[in-house]
Amino acid sequence: MSELMRSKLYVPASRPEFFAKALGSQADAVCWDLEDSVAPSRREEARENLRTLFRGALLTDKALMVRVNPVTSGDFARDLHAVVCPALAVLAIPKVGDPDEVRTATEQLSTLERERGVEKPIAILPTIETPRGLRLAREIAESSPRVMGLQLGLVDLFGFLGIGRDDAEAAQQVRFQMSWAAGEAGVPCFDGAYVDYRNAEGFAREATAAR
Repeated sequence: MSELMRSKLYVPASRPEFFAKALGSQADAVCWDLEDSVAPSRREEARENLRTLFRGALLTDKALMVRVNPVTSGDFARDLHAVVCPALAVLAIPKVGDPDEVRTATEQLSTLERERGVEKPIAILPTIETPRGLRLAREIAESSPRVMGLQLGLVDLFGFLGIGRDDAEAAQQVRFQMSWAAGEAGVPCFDGAYVDYRNAEGFAREATAAR
């Protein structure tokens, strides 16, 4: 999976008018979001949008992903029930702060896969967005054979610590720390999302730093 992840495009699951455009983009992976980009009042609508999408014929070579809500939230189980299907390649889990969260997700995924005849196990991509998650990043990466890598979430991590998102020195220090954890666990490490999508110069600068 990692070689397909040079670029990943996030799409709010509450905006089905963007789905076809995302699937037609040049991104290697499309990640439908049920978390931060979807208002809580619209999450059930967003889940239904994904149920409809995954029931259709998805003829694409992209890696199809969904970012669910945190395992510790009340939305997690509802998100899983909406999206587990053969078309889903990766479950992106935000704000992972403990290996037990990945183990819980693994157990629930296994149950739903058996019930729905999903033959290829769905991979898990934990996002490291808290100080505790950063400290336990290696343990999180090693917590399940489903973990296909670690993903960095700088916006929430830096917000928690009171660090500006544009602090390049701090960002690079965290990237090194994540790379070491992923390297020890033997899995890839992925940079976080770049949200200022109209700023091509800033995107190129951040992509170069991450590389």
